[in-house]
Amino acid sequence: MRQLIGVSVALVFGACTPPGIGVETGLLCSCTGLNPNDSADSATPPLTCDPNPNPSASIREECCAEPASMTIGAGDDVYEDLEEGACHTMVHGPQGGWHMLGSVRACHTFDVVYIHFEIFDVESKMRISDNTYRVKMEMEEDGCCGTFPGMYGFLDMTGLRDGSLDTPPELICLNELELRMSVYDDSGRLVESSRRVIGAPHADDVGICDPGECLQEPGDSGGTTTEGVDSE
Repeated sequence: MRQLIGVSVALVFGACTPPGIGVETGLLCSCTGLNPNDSADSATPPLTCDPNPNPSASIREECCAEPASMTIGAGDDVYEDLEEGACHTMVHGPQGGWHMLGSVRACHTFDVVYIHFEIFDVESKMRISDNTYRVKMEMEEDGCCGTFPGMYGFLDMTGLRDGSLDTPPELICLNELELRMSVYDDSGRLVESSRRVIGAPHADDVGICDPGECLQEPGDSGGTTTEGVDSE
């Protein structure tokens, strides 16, 4: 089950970075001795695993000495791969707003991470979504990676509004959008990545935004769309 510890929209990035902590629980232990300005292979003093009673974040001992990495994905309940240039749905929520889903797979970090999730309209260079989450990832049984799916990137069209046109299907239909994520943990590790996608309309909005090759599979509520699927 996903554990969402905290979420803030339009929070100044880095403002909620906590001090380093440590924990040891069975095979799990914390990375210590990492200067936030150093990479994992150049940290001084060297990375070690020291016991600490604080259980809020952990990492496997063998994962301490490797640099962090991450991949941006899709999916609501589970992490799904998201290819560069894929059609990605601008979900029209039941309360009238729009969002895009983002998921993360991060390696060699604590299981508790902070995720700064932004979306940019490439053509205008306008940031249209700004969200910060604190989450506990579901760690994989083997290896040093964990995932957290289904984060909402709420879409704000304020900077792109054109007269009466003020919604995503009206303003960024099939635009190239860039999803950006920064993942950082309690040890000071920071890793960033981006993925460009095509803003595809939700099924409710195909009358406003012609989906073209980004036709949505019937019954799909979000995430990537299926190209070439008949809408009947």
